[in-house]
Amino acid sequence: MSGIYTDENRKVQIDLRQAIYSTDALHEKYVTIGNIISDVDWIAETSDAILLIEYKGYYDGLPRGGGDKEGDKDKKAALCLELQRKYYGSAFYLLACGKNKPVDYIWVLGTPSLDSYIKSKWVASITKNLPFNLQRLPEIALCLIRNFKILTITEWNQKYPSFPLTMISQT
Repeated sequence: MSGIYTDENRKVQIDLRQAIYSTDALHEKYVTIGNIISDVDWIAETSDAILLIEYKGYYDGLPRGGGDKEGDKDKKAALCLELQRKYYGSAFYLLACGKNKPVDYIWVLGTPSLDSYIKSKWVASITKNLPFNLQRLPEIALCLIRNFKILTITEWNQKYPSFPLTMISQT
């Protein structure tokens, strides 16, 4: 395991060598058992958390304008469902491995900036389908998710300088 990974479209590279544990092979692990469960691009364990990291180029099927336009509503709903499934499939793996640290689910967008209003709408749409309320039940002993964030590449690199994310030259 080198700890340096690329996204499936070979547009970005992330350096997770400073992580306690990291992988980009969850999809391959699921395929080997004959089960296609959705999963995030990368998982990184730090001293205090597990990072589930999903990268998406800003225009890779993403509705423009936050999904408010009539034609974008179906795209937004489908993308929210996709991101929800990626969390649950990846969280299942973490639980099966016995990793019991708070989970931060981070969606990194390949855009230099993102309007804060649009970002807040996306966060609200996706958060309501993640297990924040489930973990409040008294019988749930684990912290299933600590937070969900949407970050640009610049924001990611500022918040997580130990795990730089860079564009790959397309020459």
